[in-house]
Amino acid sequence: MNPVKTMKKIEERKLHQLFLLYSQKGFDYTVEQIAAMLGVTPKTIYNRYQTKEKMEQCVVDYWELRICRSLESKITSSNSAVESVLVFMYELYLSKKESYPIFRLKAQQVALKDTSGFQKLAKTMRAIIAKGMEDGDFRENLNVSSYMMFLLVNTIYFIIFDCLDSEMIHYLMSPLLTPDGQHKLNEIDLESYFSTRPFFPIHR
Repeated sequence: MNPVKTMKKIEERKLHQLFLLYSQKGFDYTVEQIAAMLGVTPKTIYNRYQTKEKMEQCVVDYWELRICRSLESKITSSNSAVESVLVFMYELYLSKKESYPIFRLKAQQVALKDTSGFQKLAKTMRAIIAKGMEDGDFRENLNVSSYMMFLLVNTIYFIIFDCLDSEMIHYLMSPLLTPDGQHKLNEIDLESYFSTRPFFPIHR
């Protein structure tokens, strides 16, 4: 077995433990309390992460990686890049439901205009946008970097305040869509589309 891959798997298991802990308990714990909950010593945590802040950022980065993995596995069955953007929005919303303390921390970072941790999500979104441009659904003259920040920041904002409804979805996607893409979005009954996702706020 490749020792590098083995080490990565071990490190990811440890990160997953922290991710579950923070998802369930939040961030308002000392390193000593976290160590006790994980069954390790505070020295072990300090040796691995140096500071509590670095440990928390590693968990946020892992949160983003999990969203990307789930998104990438689901967009393969999307009928279009337009649908893939809808799936992206839902994945972010689902992450709020499943790991609210981490989502809230990310929203706070965004509120402070810190978008430096979006590299993985941005890469996934670039692939979706490239596919939409290729299919003629997304505008070719789009400033992709600016639009991705607009989409990420505003989607997180609308989700944190539970106001991501059909009107907001059209607002978020309108700068992206060609007439063909807009037609595809208009053809989607968003209420029905999210019918298998009953907790999505569009159902309020």
